[in-house]
Amino acid sequence: MISRTSSALLVALAAALTAGPAPGQVTSSLVASGFSAPLFATSAPGDPTRLYVVEQGGVIRTLDTATNTVGSTPFLNLAAVTPDLQSGGEQGLLGLAFHPDFQNNGFLYVDYNYQVAGDPGGATRVERFKVTGGVVDTSPAGRQTVLQYNHPTNTNHNAGWIGFNPTSGAAGPTSGYLYVATGDGGAGNDPPNNAQNLGSPLGKLLRIDVNNNNQPPASNPFVNTPGARPDVFAYGLRNPFRDSFDRATGNLYLGDVGQDTREEVDVIANGSPGGQNFGWRAREGTVHNPAVSDADPPGAVNPVYDYGHNGGGASITGGYVYRGPAALDHGQPLDGTYFFADFITGAIGSFRSDGSSVSDVRDRTGELRNATTGQTVSTISSFAEDGFGNQFMIDYGDGEVFRINVTPVPEPGALALAGAGTLGLWLRRRWARP
Repeated sequence: MISRTSSALLVALAAALTAGPAPGQVTSSLVASGFSAPLFATSAPGDPTRLYVVEQGGVIRTLDTATNTVGSTPFLNLAAVTPDLQSGGEQGLLGLAFHPDFQNNGFLYVDYNYQVAGDPGGATRVERFKVTGGVVDTSPAGRQTVLQYNHPTNTNHNAGWIGFNPTSGAAGPTSGYLYVATGDGGAGNDPPNNAQNLGSPLGKLLRIDVNNNNQPPASNPFVNTPGARPDVFAYGLRNPFRDSFDRATGNLYLGDVGQDTREEVDVIANGSPGGQNFGWRAREGTVHNPAVSDADPPGAVNPVYDYGHNGGGASITGGYVYRGPAALDHGQPLDGTYFFADFITGAIGSFRSDGSSVSDVRDRTGELRNATTGQTVSTISSFAEDGFGNQFMIDYGDGEVFRINVTPVPEPGALALAGAGTLGLWLRRRWARP
């Protein structure tokens, strides 16, 4: 018969073999707080541990993710040097991107709304700044307007994400291709049908070559289409507010905010010639929009994933495909998992995608919303990646940044070694008894 002491040691042995979070389990923890209405964050090439946090009012602050320290002074105070910046509601400083060759040319790009006399909707401007010695040159010589377009009548649905494909390299032929996501112009059901009008910049994914005088690349799909803007790369979008490139594959994920029925994620494969029509305003996600009489556009592309409002959805915040260091360590199962959230409900989810279908759809709210540091992740305005691929969540309402933590997968045999140690302890005690 096994004694009580022996029994307890066998329980300890079993615990050593099975204890701890399951491989791939995720949690969240608070990294920093004190931001004012943060909307976005990103890292710069060559600066892997620092996030540049974008505040809606026009300020960009730095956050060192290695020490969880916020810079004492703003990296850029756009509001102080741009009198016509328009902020509030869905307007403000909305996007930030660093040129792939930033370490050499010092170029960064911002997307923001500005005032237009007599036009309550204002306009959108994409502007380039030059950074020298860590300091942003805000003089007229240090900044350049890259793109601007009117946003008539309404102040909402501005989208505002901008980005470069990270797989293009710092000096490759497509390294200067800047993608600009635009909303449909606001109001319900896109009254002018801007999203389907190839002559309008609204409701689109635009693409310009900043290495070639901000001109549309000759490979853009509508360069030779009469009446179309040559910078249009894809269209039929409502409000693709938060988007991202998969740093491993170069696939582009668009989190397009829905209206009354569906929230959607669209995917454009790396190397695609473009020209995709995602169907808005006639289509919302995978369904027809009953509020308009338009026929579904021929060849409209379905989202790779969508979800309904009756299940707790209301406004999607697109995220990133996880490619962090834990994912690459010993085949971590989260590698390739796309995270997203809902701004209104606070729900957090994930799935895997091959670009045309999804698998492993999961509700991550229980794992991520209540942080291990005691705070609650609530209004997620954006996800973010640092240079190593670690992922973060930006809480707009509370001005906080949270890290997504991943339980590592142990080395093969590590659990067996731990168990062997416990077994050895039990045997020594057993043999030492008279």
